[in-house]
Amino acid sequence: MTPAPGVDGPFLCHVRVLTTRAELDESADVWHALWTRCVGARTPFLSFEWVRTWVQHFSGDGRLHVIVVESAGAVVGIMPLVHVRYGFGPLALDALETPGGESRNLIALVDPGAEAAIARAIAAHLAGEGLLGARVVRLMLVPSEHQFMLQLLAALREVRPAVSARMTVCSFAPYAPLPAIWEDFEASLSRRRRRVLARSKRRMDLERKEVQVTQAHGAKIDGVMRRLFDLHDARWRQVGIRGLFHDERVRAFHLHVARECERLGWLDL
Repeated sequence: MTPAPGVDGPFLCHVRVLTTRAELDESADVWHALWTRCVGARTPFLSFEWVRTWVQHFSGDGRLHVIVVESAGAVVGIMPLVHVRYGFGPLALDALETPGGESRNLIALVDPGAEAAIARAIAAHLAGEGLLGARVVRLMLVPSEHQFMLQLLAALREVRPAVSARMTVCSFAPYAPLPAIWEDFEASLSRRRRRVLARSKRRMDLERKEVQVTQAHGAKIDGVMRRLFDLHDARWRQVGIRGLFHDERVRAFHLHVARECERLGWLDL
């Protein structure tokens, strides 16, 4: 048991680790209950369905390292991780990573108000069993100001001062601040830019074709998803890059996820 200060005073956090699919399946109900409490601080990539489907397609027993934090008999935090081994010639790197490393990686489901306590409990686990030997924790695509990430880093430094932590900015999302109305935007452009814009608009009007928007449900999902895979790959091939869906396992996984999202009422395809 790891003592951890909570919002309303100290309480004890206990950490256990799920390493098999059977253990993962047994956690479904408590995972769903925590998911329900984490509205506004979760993404589909932290749902039980996403992690379970990813494990089914890409992982197996022995690679799972799902950290479950409990307090007073209730699950208050879940941080899904998997073991990944990288080879560099004669060298190898053993890492713990988020399953599926998708965009906006919020790392863990955390009971609102108990973030600091849960961060300490996870940090204590990582400082002991989690980072045995030369193992590292590698978390990709985490928002730069994600509070739980900052709390986890602070807790790691407190529990194990010798731990080395590095944050690297890996991508930027460029944007242009825009006025509230279109006319103000046009007025902000140079005369040359306005001429280019007018010319482009005339060309679009001449080439305009009828566009129909529909939604796919039920039996139509498989065909539409496969069309999505093909369009995505074709687009990236135009710039000489191999697309995400060249791998049949990746296609099968996303098709499975789409069916799961349809079942849960999350899919807008």
